[in-house]
Amino acid sequence: MADAAAGAADLERAVAALDKSARLLLFLHFYMDLSHEEAGRVLGISGAAAKTRLYRTLRALPDAGKPWQASSRSSWRLPLS
Repeated sequence: MADAAAGAADLERAVAALDKSARLLLFLHFYMDLSHEEAGRVLGISGAAAKTRLYRTLRALPDAGKPWQASSRSSWRLPLS
């Protein structure tokens, strides 16, 4: 259980360290359930660019159980400020 908590804390710190547009992209895609194309429109980029940025952002995050693949996405917090 402590390892899971440490992993979650590592993930939270890593997300907090991302630039604002990367955090916004994570929020739009995983919390608002927008497609790559929809998230790209919000950010003023193409759907392909949004998909690439999302992939690169996820690859940069620590492997803390891949919470974005969990059945309940609300189980992890996304620091947006």
